[in-house]
Amino acid sequence: MIQRFYNNIFAAAYRSYDRYDTNSTPRFKAGSFLFMFIFGTFSLFVLLIRNISGLNLSAPDIKPICSALIVLFGVLSFVLVRKYYTIKRVEDILFRFNNKSRAQRRLWGFMSVILFVLQWVTFIYFL
Repeated sequence: MIQRFYNNIFAAAYRSYDRYDTNSTPRFKAGSFLFMFIFGTFSLFVLLIRNISGLNLSAPDIKPICSALIVLFGVLSFVLVRKYYTIKRVEDILFRFNNKSRAQRRLWGFMSVILFVLQWVTFIYFL
């Protein structure tokens, strides 16, 4: 279910970038959008744990470890997104996405933008 959610967000971003940028392949841009979406979700999760547990992540003894783990997660998730969305898989995802009704495709497009902005605004507000 989560995979379908992210695949639909990827497909909506891909179609959006494909519509406006005709000189290059939108696979990298859609993958970058999805990476930022996943990283925003991870950031909200870390922020939630910090607020619930009262853990001070900026303490001098914890900060280098937390910073290294966040960077490691970012690099790892970016590489995984790039490796997961191969040309063949993108074609399959787009085929399934194009079989949806026009209303469903628009809904996924609006939802991806709104959820992307909402999670980052929430993260900045609670930071």
